[in-house]
Amino acid sequence: MTGYEFTLELLHRNPLQCLEVLRMSRESFVRLCPHFRVNYALKDSKHVSVEEKMAMFFMMIGHNQRYVIIKRRFQHSKQTIHKFFHEVLDKMLLFAHDIIVPTSFNPNPNIPGHNRRLRRVFKGAVGALDGTLIHAVVPANKRDLYRSSRKDKYYLCDAAYANIRGFMAPYRNVRYWLGDFHRRRTLTNKEKFNHAYTKLRNVIERAFGVLKA
Repeated sequence: MTGYEFTLELLHRNPLQCLEVLRMSRESFVRLCPHFRVNYALKDSKHVSVEEKMAMFFMMIGHNQRYVIIKRRFQHSKQTIHKFFHEVLDKMLLFAHDIIVPTSFNPNPNIPGHNRRLRRVFKGAVGALDGTLIHAVVPANKRDLYRSSRKDKYYLCDAAYANIRGFMAPYRNVRYWLGDFHRRRTLTNKEKFNHAYTKLRNVIERAFGVLKA
């Protein structure tokens, strides 16, 4: 089966196969391809359609596949697959720049109870960060694209993050987790800060716990 025939099978046969191979529904894929044609000038090549290029791209990133696997499946040379992968990747970066933007937010929501007082203490906090750290190197001329430009605003983050502009981390080597404060009350100013800090971050901690569960 050629790459063209395989792509047609994904789009016109069992919809579950499309979801398994491309990591998205057939309907989403069918809408995405013309969107890239119209808005990002992704074009058919002489022998390879936009749909086939996108299918190769999503199969590679969705399954962490090596070029040799994609070569066997789509019947193209390694050089051809490499060329089309990076062609789609370049368009995806433009797409990401348009789609991934800061959402609107209320910097001072009406939070009930003691969290209202904590909001006054941590004035300027717009959210919390948590998750998995992944080593990445961003070219110097593109680093501004990955930084928030909100003046006097910052995110609460755990001790794995650096305490720099836009990120506020707790004191290290000082009690931090809420459970640590159940056994004895806070004593030092640093402990009091960490205690208040973790109570405010506790909402996002619970949310990630539910997500992981």
